[in-house]
Amino acid sequence: MKTKSFLFAVLMVIGVASASAQTIKVEKKSATVFKITYQDESSGKVKMNIYNEDGVEVFSETFKDVKNFVLPLNFVAMEHGTYTIELEDNKGRKSEKINYILESRLKNVHLTKMANEPKYLLAVTSEGSEDINVRIFDSANQLVLEESRASNNGFAMVYNMKNIHGAFTFEVSDQSGNTKTIRH
Repeated sequence: MKTKSFLFAVLMVIGVASASAQTIKVEKKSATVFKITYQDESSGKVKMNIYNEDGVEVFSETFKDVKNFVLPLNFVAMEHGTYTIELEDNKGRKSEKINYILESRLKNVHLTKMANEPKYLLAVTSEGSEDINVRIFDSANQLVLEESRASNNGFAMVYNMKNIHGAFTFEVSDQSGNTKTIRH
């Protein structure tokens, strides 16, 4: 009887040890990319499903005869919100929730009038390298200037406003559509 109990306990420990050999990790690598890492001791079929916060499946992929994989998932075209990443293999299902919120790369936008001149200094600080769009509107909300500026953590530019009478508006936006507006 003691031998059967001991053998049962050893089999339980082995079963728990083999189940815990499986690892699944979800890491945020950038503002839009998440890295999914799956590892197991034995090869098999793994199905990955991604659900939005309403429980609707937005992505599915099946991997056949795999022990491990690393998969970058780019959410750039996805709506902001909470997503559930579910992995299912022969040991069961595991899921993890992620929050996809695209943060603005624009940190500061500042407009300063230069003394006794119709010129204004636009100073923009941002994170990383990307194009920043600048649009200027006159008092009738007509587009006066639209340009894209390469930014490596920001830029500064002087704009001559001598041909614009009355109020005007600067609109500064990053590639994700995050916009800061300054009315003068």
